[in-house]
Amino acid sequence: MSFGSPYVTLPRFSYLRPRSLDEAFEALEGGNAKVMAGGIGLLNFMKERLLAPSVVIDIKGIPELSGIRLSGDVRIGAAVRLVELEENRSLELIAPTLYRAVRQIADPIIRSSATLVGDVCEAIPWTDGPTALAALDASASVVSKNGERKVKVADLVQGLGQLAIDENEIVKEITFSSGYKKGTYVKFSNASEYALASVAVAYSPESGIARVSVGSLAEKPQVFTLEDAGTSPDEEVSAMIRKVSSYIESGLSAVDDILGSAEFKKQVAKALIIKAFKEVF
Repeated sequence: MSFGSPYVTLPRFSYLRPRSLDEAFEALEGGNAKVMAGGIGLLNFMKERLLAPSVVIDIKGIPELSGIRLSGDVRIGAAVRLVELEENRSLELIAPTLYRAVRQIADPIIRSSATLVGDVCEAIPWTDGPTALAALDASASVVSKNGERKVKVADLVQGLGQLAIDENEIVKEITFSSGYKKGTYVKFSNASEYALASVAVAYSPESGIARVSVGSLAEKPQVFTLEDAGTSPDEEVSAMIRKVSSYIESGLSAVDDILGSAEFKKQVAKALIIKAFKEVF
């Protein structure tokens, strides 16, 4: 990851490794502190001098932030590395949308250190985690010494580098329903780890509801909810896909950026929507 900065070293900072959330909250009160789990994004941003915290708080040693729960609602702790999700084949059955997204994040070396929560908290439009989690209607548990609150991942990312959390808060875990048993994640990238466009589909066979999230086109994922998305006896799959892709395309917004023009990205997204629905249905 590089934005063209000549720096290759880190600025000076103090490193803390708390053993409990209370210790982490106390460290945050000092001001100008940043939380680190995998550290991939944070350390790169510090090398680029985009961030210069005086204190880095490593939360990997906090027991309650580790672990994956797949019974009932899915729970993924803030310290869970991407490789742990990639190697958990049960996740592929319970949440194929997220599983397929995780396997496409960066490369195996980065996935061995980076975390899903960290991928979300980078708040970069072209990352994969927020798009997949938005399709799953996932929530982030945000905690501070004053208590805990839930924030939808789709609302957590406010824009480029912007999160809907305060400086004294920590994202503890990600949770979502295990009802979206069918789904996929597809993206198109051009000589970059970042996607020019990405599409996540999460479908609940029980309710017939499909949630579609389109990423990389704007500063945050765009989510569409489709009722009765499954095919009825008198509706061919191809006709349903054309109807759905046309509906979503008409509601998409896009911006020009370093990866491509708005119009080109929308055309790529349309092709990905059709591909994703063909896979799911």
